[in-house]
Amino acid sequence: KVNGVPVKTIEIGSTGTEIYHGYLNEEYLSELRGKRWAKTIDQIRRSDPIARMVLLALKLPLRSSHWFISETKQSQKNGTSADAEIQKRLLEQALFRDIEKPFKKLLGEILTMLDFGYSLFEITYQLKQNDSELGTYNTLKSIGFRYQRTIERWNVDTNGNLMSVYQIAFGDI
Repeated sequence: KVNGVPVKTIEIGSTGTEIYHGYLNEEYLSELRGKRWAKTIDQIRRSDPIARMVLLALKLPLRSSHWFISETKQSQKNGTSADAEIQKRLLEQALFRDIEKPFKKLLGEILTMLDFGYSLFEITYQLKQNDSELGTYNTLKSIGFRYQRTIERWNVDTNGNLMSVYQIAFGDI
């Protein structure tokens, strides 16, 4: 209660997305149901020139932009400007230098969310020791892309929170 008035603290409804045993089940077109949806979307985005042009129009400005981290006035308010500068350098180091792949490639993988409706990653960490500028710190090792065509099933709890995904990947690795 706030000032004697009851306040709702628990969500009762849901998004309405139909998920049965981890499979989305609300697509009207049969080609976009079940395991076939990602393959169909991949085929459309690669072979349809209009779909490809629309996706490129959305992605190219983002891919060609200069990406950087800047301090905000809020970050300077919450601590000293020296603290904000260290946080900025740590974020730059983690995103642009510590991960195993170039940021432009990571950005391309992130932007596949425009093609498929989501992009999924597995994050791993590493300890960096004795860095000349930052000392010893925990950082990102990899932001591993999980291709949408390999995601078989979504495992959600009773509240609709994603717990895990089931992935089927083919190949030599």
